[in-house]
Amino acid sequence: MFRAFGKICLLLLIFFVTLLSAQKSIDSIKGSIGEKFLEAGKKYLGVPFVWGGRSKEKLDCMGLPFLAYTDVTGKRWQELSVFPAELVKSEKLGKPVAGLDGILKDSIDYSKFQKGDIIYFLVLYEIGEVKNFTEIDSIPYWVWHMGIYAGVEEKPLVLNARPGDKVVIEPLEEIYFDAVFVTRLDGSIDYPSPLSSPTRGEDSFPSNRIESREEIVKNLQKLMANNQPVVIYTIVALCDNEHQGIVPVSPKLGNGEDPTNNLYWGAGGGVKTYFKKSKQWRMVANYPRIDTNAVVLERCVFKHKSKNVYLLADAYRGSAIKEAITDFLNAVAGNYASQVTISADDSSFNLEVGSQSHLFAYVGHNGLLDFSLDSIPEPVANNRPKDVIILACLSKSSFYDILDSLDGYPLLWTTGLFAPEAYTLKAAIDGWIELESGEEILSRSAKAYNKFQKCGLNTAKKLFATGW
Repeated sequence: MFRAFGKICLLLLIFFVTLLSAQKSIDSIKGSIGEKFLEAGKKYLGVPFVWGGRSKEKLDCMGLPFLAYTDVTGKRWQELSVFPAELVKSEKLGKPVAGLDGILKDSIDYSKFQKGDIIYFLVLYEIGEVKNFTEIDSIPYWVWHMGIYAGVEEKPLVLNARPGDKVVIEPLEEIYFDAVFVTRLDGSIDYPSPLSSPTRGEDSFPSNRIESREEIVKNLQKLMANNQPVVIYTIVALCDNEHQGIVPVSPKLGNGEDPTNNLYWGAGGGVKTYFKKSKQWRMVANYPRIDTNAVVLERCVFKHKSKNVYLLADAYRGSAIKEAITDFLNAVAGNYASQVTISADDSSFNLEVGSQSHLFAYVGHNGLLDFSLDSIPEPVANNRPKDVIILACLSKSSFYDILDSLDGYPLLWTTGLFAPEAYTLKAAIDGWIELESGEEILSRSAKAYNKFQKCGLNTAKKLFATGW
């Protein structure tokens, strides 16, 4: 009896020691969130700086802390605003540090810094319409750069994606700034385990994921066997230097009000021009804008020369990129439908477009890197599954949760920075018409992209993804 009692006491002792040890381990993890954040950032040392970069191959100054945030917290960096004032206000990327929350360069007390602090480098407000970030002594400042505090050796150091260069650790004083604003990740937050792939956020939408294309392909086979019209609906957000967060192109190519010369529409690689010159397609309808206030500046309809397949493409003005993405998602969700009268092959008929289409494509800048949508559409009842192509930078990571909540299958999307010109779209559509698999379509698209971009076939293949 006493021996059994002794065993029970021993087991209880082991249990409490283990519990205390685990608690200390948990406290240690929570207390070192800043160092974990810094170490996560160090993994990207040497990665080239590219404006808008949000991948392991290319990063800009915001992309570096964004990816470190995802690595450490397991949360998607897409939930973070790309506007510094909104980012700090949300306190998702750390809370302001007292004494460092807007301090002039000459007054900084570096002893208040901790490894892993996020540093916003401020300069005097001298650029026209740029929104001021904060005021110091009633003088407005704005953010031009970001970095992660890396401790002190001989001098205070910062881990950052150096503009025009790569991710480096360098003395903080080598970065130009007039003041700083510093935030710190909250060590009291019990972050989930880091995840290696995009995940659904806490407030995300219910999954309606289409895991397989089997039903989609069967429907296409039936339509084609009966020579019924097959419709591809494409929304193109015109390239716009003024209203989109892109690396500026020439004023002619980047005028979002001018479809005729726009990089993504009327230029040689634009959707309208490229398909118009194609040997496999012919234009059967063209509707220039009538209402000067319309978001759609032009609509073109092309018919495949040997198959009963139609491509309808809408050119959205560059400043209406949010409307373009919203309308695209509504169409996928089954919330948008219309008819277009087509005269082709000595006949006239109405073509069902929008939600009644069979393949949906978005071409243009990834506006989700610049803004958040006001709302996400809910798919209509009995919304049939359909293939979706999203040709924009980093479209897989940006659209992952959204597309998951609709009834779309990601036939082709991107994993890095991307030039959304029409040769890739045509290659993907060519394979889709032949009822190829996602991998075959990806291979076609990569070959076309490499042909024009000269980036190397293996690099091009890594730029695309198919399926989840």
